[in-house]
Amino acid sequence: LQSLYDMNATLHLAEAIFFTDEEDMPRGDLLMEWLNTLDPQPAQQEGEEIMMARSPCDHPAFWDYISKGVLRGLFTMAAECLAGSGLAQRDTATARASAELQVILRSCPRITTYAKRMDDFKARYRQWRAKVILAARSLDQLDPELSSAFRQIYELLKGDKDAIFCQCDSWQESLAALSLLFDPTGCKAPKDVFALFDLVSESEMGVDRTLPANMAAADLCAGRIPQAIAHLRQVSFEGAALLADLLDKAELLDGLREDSSDFAIREILVLELGDTWLSTQEAWAAAVSLWRSCGDAGFDRIQQILPRIPIHSQDTADDILELCYELELAEEARTIGTVWAKFLERGGQHGEAFAAFDRAANYAQINRLTWSLFRKSCLEGQPSSSDPYFVESLQAPAMMASRELSALLAPYATIVGLHQSRQAGDMLQFAVHLMALLRYADLPKEYVPILMVELLPLLDVSTRLLSHRDVFDALAALEEFQEND
Repeated sequence: LQSLYDMNATLHLAEAIFFTDEEDMPRGDLLMEWLNTLDPQPAQQEGEEIMMARSPCDHPAFWDYISKGVLRGLFTMAAECLAGSGLAQRDTATARASAELQVILRSCPRITTYAKRMDDFKARYRQWRAKVILAARSLDQLDPELSSAFRQIYELLKGDKDAIFCQCDSWQESLAALSLLFDPTGCKAPKDVFALFDLVSESEMGVDRTLPANMAAADLCAGRIPQAIAHLRQVSFEGAALLADLLDKAELLDGLREDSSDFAIREILVLELGDTWLSTQEAWAAAVSLWRSCGDAGFDRIQQILPRIPIHSQDTADDILELCYELELAEEARTIGTVWAKFLERGGQHGEAFAAFDRAANYAQINRLTWSLFRKSCLEGQPSSSDPYFVESLQAPAMMASRELSALLAPYATIVGLHQSRQAGDMLQFAVHLMALLRYADLPKEYVPILMVELLPLLDVSTRLLSHRDVFDALAALEEFQEND
């Protein structure tokens, strides 16, 4: 589980650095979201304990809790804690300072609100930062201890680099806090994240080089892509493959190849990953169970893998299709249904194959298989399918799954009826089926000569099997064939 946790955290970080919904969108909130997923702080239980105290603002951990909340971008939470802290019941100056800080915390512009209006965001943030600086200058009337506590919060809100480093417990926290507080409008491209990581590296916040997952994250933040993949590979081969695939889409792996290999890094990892997952037939179910707990990233992975799962039984096909319908993956369901139908076709289960193609709404494949069976039946002079139930069902249109399937199967059903009529000695019904084929508008012309040979015995006037209309239609079919030949 730890390797899965580390893998997911690394992929989340890569997404925050290299992928955003909008070009030049500041990364602060994205990096903070990654940090709060990796290491959630401050603890909710600790906050509940503080706020349940008789006088929360006198709790020894109160101001540290507020500082940590501000450092993690949890401004609304910090404002609510201040509102219920009891500071408003102190002297007038303290109550005023608390109220002003609450307003500032609640009014901080966030990029998520101004994602498509960057100029507006920058202007509002400059105005907000000016209010922070002005408010920090009006703390002299407070008790020295309270003044120091308030000033510590304002130093963070002003984006003071030294104050941020002083409050942080890890390099990850330092990086996310710098991106959100130190340079919120400037950290809008991967190179800006790399520059902030250089600042962190120059501080006393070191990277634990004994942990491959830690190193992989640090490599990503420094722009060392091959090293990041190599370190993540030590944690999770699957994670390394997914990271390589993700970075390749951002064209960050162009020209990067493993030593003595003609394949790119991404190709090697993804091919091996596919072999790993698909070598065990039932592994997909366990994989899907894990990926479904990973939000959008997990959904994307499910969407990618479902069409590649080997299907060797109806139960497996039904399980995968049920999952597709549940997740509203219509295109994937169509692909999987087609793969299963072709498997059935190779096994000679033509009835089940046609039904599967029909459920997948793949009418092109139905048409292909219909004419393949038609050709074989026409040349062999007997029903070409080895599926007796299917051959029998052709004479019962109500058993067909849809009108489309019935219509597309009509030529084959007709030629099967023709052969069965001949075998039963029912030449009148034989003539009916034969003329139906000759009148069929979409009949490939290559079959006209074969059917004309079948027609010759019926021309004996003594049999009276053909009407004048039948003869004229047969001549018309022959004439059209000769004109197009």
